[in-house]
Amino acid sequence: MRLSDSSYEEIKQEVTCLFRSYHVTSFDTLGAPLAERMGISLVPYSSLSGQMYGVSLYMSEDGFYLEHDGREYIYYNDEKPRERIKWTVMHEIAHCVLGHTTDMDESEREAEADFFAKYALAAPPVLHQLRVEDPGDVAIRCGISYEASCNAYGYYRTWLVHSGPEYQ
Repeated sequence: MRLSDSSYEEIKQEVTCLFRSYHVTSFDTLGAPLAERMGISLVPYSSLSGQMYGVSLYMSEDGFYLEHDGREYIYYNDEKPRERIKWTVMHEIAHCVLGHTTDMDESEREAEADFFAKYALAAPPVLHQLRVEDPGDVAIRCGISYEASCNAYGYYRTWLVHSGPEYQ
């Protein structure tokens, strides 16, 4: 789903504000460390009982965000690769930060959370500063999967064409 240009800009601003608020200065502080700084409890699927484990997998193969009794939780499938978990946690943080609720359009919520995670984990201005050369370089430097890095690198190349090296 394509979001409006204003939605993309708002999400970029939310990522920037989040990074400033929680003093994010490296890729190592993204994912689980950021969730912990935010006071969000992380719950690996493997810690759940049989029935709850099954329900969690039914809800999502990767993970989900839940607010209950004033506390926030991110449940995640800890059998996935480390890079996938990092992406999932950032995606779920997006639901929290962007104030998503279940009465919102699901495809829009998911598109916003996906863009938030992509921008947070591999923002084009950061990739430009790092002088990345290919998706493999993005994967290594950002600590994301090769699949996610291909997507981020494509976005970076498009950004270069439209924004060029002159940016704020």
